Amino acid sequence: MNPAEPHPPRPFERYGPDLDTLSSALDALKKYGRSVTDQTSEMRSALLRWVDKHPIRVYAIGAAHTMDSLCMEASEHTLSVPLSMVSEADAYGMGALYLRRLFFLHMGRADALKRILTLPPMEAPLVPGCPVDHEANLRLNWRAAEGDLMMTSLPESVSPGQIMTAFGSVVAELTSLHFQMTPIIPSMTEATEIEVTEIHVSTTFFPAAVLPGVEPGTRCDLVVQTRAILLAKSSSNFGSLIPNTPIGQATVATVCHPTAEGQEALLQPGSGPPQTPGPELLPLWAITVPETSTAFNIVLHVIYGLSFHRYGPTLAVISEAMAALSKYGAPHLQTKSEIYTFLFKKIDKEPLQVYAVAASALIEEICVAASERTLGLSLSNLSEADAILMGPLYLRRLFFLHLGRTGALQRVINAPPEGHEEGPGCSEAQRQHLGALWKAGKATLLMKEFPQNVSVQDLVLIFGALIGETRCLKCRAQIQARIGQLVQDWSRVKRTI
Repeated sequence: MNPAEPHPPRPFERYGPDLDTLSSALDALKKYGRSVTDQTSEMRSALLRWVDKHPIRVYAIGAAHTMDSLCMEASEHTLSVPLSMVSEADAYGMGALYLRRLFFLHMGRADALKRILTLPPMEAPLVPGCPVDHEANLRLNWRAAEGDLMMTSLPESVSPGQIMTAFGSVVAELTSLHFQMTPIIPSMTEATEIEVTEIHVSTTFFPAAVLPGVEPGTRCDLVVQTRAILLAKSSSNFGSLIPNTPIGQATVATVCHPTAEGQEALLQPGSGPPQTPGPELLPLWAITVPETSTAFNIVLHVIYGLSFHRYGPTLAVISEAMAALSKYGAPHLQTKSEIYTFLFKKIDKEPLQVYAVAASALIEEICVAASERTLGLSLSNLSEADAILMGPLYLRRLFFLHLGRTGALQRVINAPPEGHEEGPGCSEAQRQHLGALWKAGKATLLMKEFPQNVSVQDLVLIFGALIGETRCLKCRAQIQARIGQLVQDWSRVKRTI
C-alpha cells in the first residue's frame, strides 16, 4: 500500500463498545471532519445491536448525526417504549426536528388506532333472527373492546393480533348479524398560501420625527437615531453594526430592506441628505438590517420605550422583533413590558404559537400559561418552524404534558367500582353488564379528540349515566363513590408544563 494512501477502516466490534463509546466516537469523527452516513458502515451495525435494549438512545445518536436510515429502524423499536423515557439529554441530542418526528410517530399511530376503532360495524337492515336488543348488546361489547385496547399502556404499539383478540368475543356473536365495515376516509384539506407584498412606513420613525433624545430638526430620507440612544440599550454595539466611535460623534440612519437601487449608497458616511452647513453637522452612518421594516419598527419602539400598540402587530412580527432585540443586545424582557403583555393577551387565540415564541426567549411564565391552553389542540398542527423556534427541551416538555395527561387519564379511570356479592335484585349478569358499560365509558373518554383535555364534567356525565342502569342500591352507591374518587384524582393531575 502506498504510504500516502489512508488506511482502510479496521473492525472494532471485537472490543465490544457500548453506546456511550460509540456516541463519543461519532462525535470525534464529526469533530475531525469524518461523518458516518454509509448505510452499511460498521458503526451503524454496531449501533443497531443496541436497538432492542435502548431504542430511544440509538435514535438520539442517529439523529445527532443525521443517520436517517438508522433513525427509521430505531423509531420502530421505540414503539414498545414509553416516550417518558426520553431524557433532556436525549431530546437535546435529537434536536427539535427529529424529536418532533418521533413524537409524531407515536401520537400518530395512537390517533390512527382511535380512528380505526371509532365506529362499530354498520348493521344491514334487520333480518329474522337478529332482534334489536341483540344489536344493542353487540354495540356495547364492541365499545367495551375499544376500551380494553385504548387502555393499553402503549396504544401506538397495538398489533393486529391484539385487535383480533380484543374483538374475538364480539366476532363470535356476529353469526346472526349481517354487517359491513365502515370505511375510514381521512379528510384532506389543501391550503393555498398567497404571498402579499407590503410596504410599511412607520408613523413614528419618519423623516423629521420628534423622538426622545434626538435633537429637533434632524432629518433623513429614512430613519434617523442618535448613536448614543442605540448603544445605551445594547450590550453588543447593536450587533456590532454601529461604529465604535466616541458617543455623540455620529448619527445613525437605519435602512430596513432597501428596495430602490442605490438607496443604500445614498446613506454612506458623509453622503447624507442635504443639510444646512454648520458646526452641528454630524457624519452619517448607514446600517442595513435584515429584518422586515414592520418588525424593525417594533424593535425601535422597544428601544425608545414607546408603545407600539397602535400598529396592531401580528404574533409573527413580534416573534421576529424579539429575535432581533436579542441579536442586537437589547436587555431581557421585563414582566411589565409591552411585548410581555402582548404575548399574554394572545394566549387564548394562538396558544401553540405563543408557547413557541415564549420558549424561544426562555420566558417560563408565559410558556406555563400557554401550555394549558394547548390541551384543546392537536400537536399534529405543530409545524417544523414552531418546533425549531421552541427548541428540543421546551418541545419535549409540551409533548410530555399532553402524553402525561392522557396516561394519567388511563390510570384514573381504569378501575371499575367495587363489586358486591350476589343478592336479591342484583344478579351476576347485571353486574357484568355494568362492567361492560364502565369499559364503554372508558372508551368514550379515551376516544375523544383531545383526551388530555377531558374535564371533570365529562367524567361525571359519562360514568354518572351508569347509575340509571341499575336498581341495586349497593351498586348505585359504589358507582357514586367511584365517581367521587375519579373527580378528586383527575383534579390533581397537572394541567401545565
